[in-house]
Amino acid sequence: MRRFVVFSDIHGNIEALKAIYSDILSYGISEIYHLGDAIAIGPEPKLTIDFILSNNGYSAQIVKDVLNELT
Repeated sequence: MRRFVVFSDIHGNIEALKAIYSDILSYGISEIYHLGDAIAIGPEPKLTIDFILSNNGYSAQIVKDVLNELT
């Protein structure tokens, strides 16, 4: 069975993102879809985007929204 996760609005919160990825591992998720607001207005935007782009064993599909285009 195909299992995937959809999330958004991390806003540079690297600890929240790491918690999501930890849950992903425990549920056997194979696909990730991030709907935006990954880095804007948050405490750790660089660490957050580096984490997302580092792959972490997954190929995340990322939708870029207007707020992230401005940052």
